[in-house]
Amino acid sequence: MSRSTKKENLLFCIVSTLISTFGILLILKSNGFYPFKEVTLFTFDMKEQYLPFFSSLHYLIGGDDSIFFHWSKSLGGNYIGLYAYYLASPFSWLTTLFSIEKLPLAIFLMTVSKISLSGLTFSVYVNFLWNKYNSLPAQTSSYRRLLAHLTLLPLPIALLVLSSADAMEFPLSPSASAT
Repeated sequence: MSRSTKKENLLFCIVSTLISTFGILLILKSNGFYPFKEVTLFTFDMKEQYLPFFSSLHYLIGGDDSIFFHWSKSLGGNYIGLYAYYLASPFSWLTTLFSIEKLPLAIFLMTVSKISLSGLTFSVYVNFLWNKYNSLPAQTSSYRRLLAHLTLLPLPIALLVLSSADAMEFPLSPSASAT
């Protein structure tokens, strides 16, 4: 692979990541989500399940809960299964860097980071496919421009979901406890 092709690949990956990042930021800002306005991402399962799970992860790190058994859900239970199914993403640990009161900001950063990384991995995969199956240099720039626009396809769907969601108003009560 030539040096200019490597630079094109890197530029394509950077642009795809930036399109994903600024796209989701634009969607969140246009719908008035935190930190731009007062509505948080805590809707449906995020409010009823994930918010208490992230809070319990925070308490687990602080030493208030045990990974083997804790009393925060009904009559108590195993935390390993809950962690494995709901919280095993490396991005979940980002929420432990913030206090419980700043959990909306942590989840906002986690969501934007996940979507940005999705744009990056998609562009790496497209580059791999492009280099493997097509080696026509004259068509490269026009196809790559087309593929860069494909990273925006999920954004209108996210816009519809976020605009129709039954969102909880901020501020989040600091007494949110794990279930």
